[in-house]
This record gives sequence, structure tokens and C-alpha cells, in this order.
Amino acid sequence: MTTFDSLTLFASGRLISLRWFFLLLILVFLGFFSTTGLDQVRELDFILTPDIIFLGILLLASFCNLLLFIGYRFIYNKQSNNLLGLLNGAQIILDILLCGIGLLFFAHISVLLPLIFLYPIFEAVVLFSPLLAFFISLLVGTILYAVEALAGQEIVFLDYNFNLSILKSVFEFEPSISFLSSGLIWALVMIVFGFIFSYMHALVLPKESRRINSEKIKRSGQAQDEKEEKDKWMRKFAAKIDENGRQLRAKELELALAKQKLDVLEHAKSEFISVTTHQLRTPMSAIKWTFNMMISEQLGPINEEQKDFLNKGYQSTLRVMNIVNNLVHIDHDEAKKDDYNFTPIDLVALLKEISFEFSNQAESQNITLTIKEAPDNLPTINLDVNKIRMVFENLLDNALKYTPRNGKIEVEVKDDKLNSAEQALEVVVKDNGVGIPKEEQAKIFHKFYRASNARLQEPDGSGIGLFIAKDIVDRHAGAMWFDSEENKGTTFHIVLPVHQKVGGSKKP
Repeated sequence: MTTFDSLTLFASGRLISLRWFFLLLILVFLGFFSTTGLDQVRELDFILTPDIIFLGILLLASFCNLLLFIGYRFIYNKQSNNLLGLLNGAQIILDILLCGIGLLFFAHISVLLPLIFLYPIFEAVVLFSPLLAFFISLLVGTILYAVEALAGQEIVFLDYNFNLSILKSVFEFEPSISFLSSGLIWALVMIVFGFIFSYMHALVLPKESRRINSEKIKRSGQAQDEKEEKDKWMRKFAAKIDENGRQLRAKELELALAKQKLDVLEHAKSEFISVTTHQLRTPMSAIKWTFNMMISEQLGPINEEQKDFLNKGYQSTLRVMNIVNNLVHIDHDEAKKDDYNFTPIDLVALLKEISFEFSNQAESQNITLTIKEAPDNLPTINLDVNKIRMVFENLLDNALKYTPRNGKIEVEVKDDKLNSAEQALEVVVKDNGVGIPKEEQAKIFHKFYRASNARLQEPDGSGIGLFIAKDIVDRHAGAMWFDSEENKGTTFHIVLPVHQKVGGSKKP
């Protein structure tokens, strides 16, 4: 790929700027001669004065120089050596034409005027090469010789016949080119100057080239040093990144192992809370009811001292139950669906086991707690035993709390939904207790909410039991709802799918 000649482009731009100066100088010069009689008018076919003709030529030259300047800006952006060569050639041709016109109109001023042709020769040296400058000097010398040879001779041009002497009638001077004592001598002068310019250029250019090459080598060396320094810095930076990456991966591995250990401990904690609350909740409830019956003298009369001790035991029992309920709440909030351990179980057997744990409490209150006979050949159902046990324990505990003495609680398992698209079993827990006020039923599954009549009868409740029970059923992809009438009782319905799959709660 050829390197763009930026030095020649720079010189070309300066020559274009210098031409603007020469054109302005000539315009001033023309104004001087206009005040000394050069503008005398002769009528031919139209009014014609030399200053008007020359002014028109200057305007044309200015327009051409403007085009050259536009071309220069275009080449500056495109960086094309071919276009640059065309631009420089156009400059030399334009200057030869301008010098010829100047010689034609101002030949009578000085015999040294042909020296203006040295300018395009100089341009050829600067913009191209000494060899082309030498050929330009030959061309200029030939032109000067031809002009003298043709002086006073007829020139035929585009069907118009005129003689150089006709210029006398227009400009009032005889253009016999008398200043050319010899066109041949001027031709030789141009050739000599062309040779001198070429020789000087040949002497100066190598030095300048060596200087430019030296500067290029110096800049290249500096650029190479900068590149090596940059590469060295980049290698250090990359090594630092690699080291940081290794440290980060080691930290990630360390954090992963720590998280794994933390997950194991978290699971162990959850299992401990779940088992502990299950083991404590039912017996503590039985102890509480026993204290309550003794204090209320349902088991026989007691004295004041005995009642005082029993009250202390009853209050301690309530505090322990409050702690157990808080543990149940924490365990539920931290549990995820993935933490559930689904196993196939016999639902009827589980309900009988839970009911047995509440049988003493029911007998102490003269409440009949029965499990209706289940249909034959019920399938096992996939449940998390500990979690689902909490649901039925909560329902039976609430039923015993809010059912009056001599009341009745029934637990029933139905198989109506076994023949549906999604097989499920329904558990119904029914009591004839205080019921739930109709205007409060929409909030009964809200966290920490308790019905007004329940708060009057049992002030110590937490209001999270039914909220947790409903959420556990939802995480089993089941459904839970109730029917209730105040002072007549409440019936809870729990539907659980036989085969477990991910899903939300859905009410049949």
C-alpha cells in the first residue's frame, strides 16, 4: 500500500494560498494602470476596455483557484495520491496560462517580464520532480520562441482571422513583442533556470529526505518504545487480573462450601424445631387443660393455697406454649416447598393417631371426639407428615377450645374426589362450638387475626394457627375452606391430592 504524500499536499496548499496573493497583487496593479490611460475605449462590435478584459480574466483565474482549493480540501480528507497529482498538474497549467496572458497584455512594461514563467517551473520542481521541471522549462522556452516567431504573422483560430497588430487598435500599443530581442535567448534562459532549479532541488531534497527519515525513525522508535511499555503494562495488568480471578474463584468455592454447611445446619435446625414443636405442642395443650380443669374445680374442690400453686403452674404452661407457638411460626416462615418431605402415608391412621392425643382433653370437657368410619380401600396419600399433623392438631385444638362442655367433634374422610381427573381425599372436621361471626369470616385465615367471640373465650391465642394451617395445605397443592354459623358451630374442609405435584391452592 502506497503511503500518502502529505508533504506534497502541504506544499500544494501553500501554493494555492500564494496564488490568491498574486491575483490580488495583479488586481491592484491593474487599478494603477487604469488611472494612467490604459482604459481608453475603442468601439468594435461592443464597448471593450483592457481593464475590463483583464478583470474578467482575473475573475476566471480566481474561480479556477477556488476550484483548486476545494479539490485540495477534498484530497485532504480522501488521502489519494492520484487525485493529488491531478491537482498539482492543474495548478501548473493554470499558472502557465496566467503567465502567458500577463505577458501578452503587459509586454510593453518591461523586457524582463518573461521571467514570470520561472514560477510554474519552480512549481514543477516542488510539486513533482526535477525531470518534469526541466521539461516544463523546455515548454516555456518553446512558447516564448514561438510567440516571437509568430509576431506580425497571421494566426488562424476557429474561423476568426486576425493579426497580432489588431491589438494596437484595441490597446493602443504595438504588440510586436519588441522586448524579445531573441525568443531563442529566452528559451535558453528558461532551460538554464530549469536546470538550476532541478540541481538545487537535487541537492536539498536528499538532506531534507534524510532529516524527514531521521524524524520518522525517531518517531517510530518512540512509538515502538511506547508500544513495548504498553504491552508490558498490559501483561502485568492481565497477570493481576488472572491472580484476582484465581483468588475470586477460591473465595467463591469457599463461600459455596460455607453455604453448603449452612444449608445443612439450617435443615438440621428446621428439623429440630419441627420435631420439637410437634412433640411439645400436644402434651402442653393437655397439661394446660388439666390445670384449667383443676383450677375451675371440675375435678373436685381445692383450697386457696392449692389454687395459688395451680395458677402458677397454669401460667408457666401458657408461657411454654407461647414459646412453642413462636417456634412453629419461625419454622413456617423459613420453610420452602423444597423443604417438604413428601412420603406416602395412610391418612386415616394419621387422623386416628392425632385424635388419640386429644382424647384425654376431650374427656375432661365431656366432649365427644369421634372419627367416622372411612370408606374401604383408600389409597395412600403423599404428605409431609410433620407439617400436615400441625394442620389437624390446630383444627382439633381450636375445636376443643371453642366447643362447650357436652359438645361434639367429628372427623370424617371422604373419597368423593377419587374419581376426578386429579385424585384427592377430603377431610372434614366439624364441631358445634361458638362458630365464627359472618362479618369476620373473610379474615379468619389472615395472619394474627382472631374472631371477636374467640378472643372473649380464649384471650391467650396467637392468631397464627389457621394462617399456618392454610399455607401448609396450599403447599401440598390442596385447598382449605370452612362453613360456619355463629353459636352453632364450624366445619372445616381440607382437600389433599393423592399424588403430589407443584401447584397452588385451588378451591373445588
